[in-house]
Amino acid sequence: PDFSGVSEAAQAAYLAQATLLMAAQGVRAACWYTLGDGPKPSNVIPEAQFGLFRWQEDSPAQSPPVAKPAYEALVELSQAVGDLSFVEDRSEPGRRVLVFGDAAGRRVQASWPSGSGDLPIYD
Repeated sequence: PDFSGVSEAAQAAYLAQATLLMAAQGVRAACWYTLGDGPKPSNVIPEAQFGLFRWQEDSPAQSPPVAKPAYEALVELSQAVGDLSFVEDRSEPGRRVLVFGDAAGRRVQASWPSGSGDLPIYD
């Protein structure tokens, strides 16, 4: 959850990194714990802050939830990697590098500094 020192940006990076690492290990499907945070997340327990969306503080009953950076990271990952399969791990000291591809020869590399809260770069 983005709670107690974990920023929304870090939550986004962890979601993207974990999803890529799961795919590299052959995991074919994963389920995110919660779609949306509870209303007024600053007043709720950590369990209510795993969401991909947050409520607008002013009037949660009348306003739609807002996409958090974690949702945007998941969209970016889906657009970059899509239905490509894991090909190889080209990681090196200090940097995770995972390659995904298909039978037609399309390749996408996802990389990020090891142990970081950085979003992957896709190229």
